[in-house]
Amino acid sequence: MSRQSSFNIVLSIDSTFSITKSLELHWRDRTPFFQ
Repeated sequence: MSRQSSFNIVLSIDSTFSITKSLELHWRDRTPFFQ
């Protein structure tokens, strides 16, 4: 039980990280400030 839930937590963290990363890249492309 706990092993499965921790696995789900890792999955959600991983997906959140990828979403954040793509958003960051998206805004970096659109905003000259980041460069």
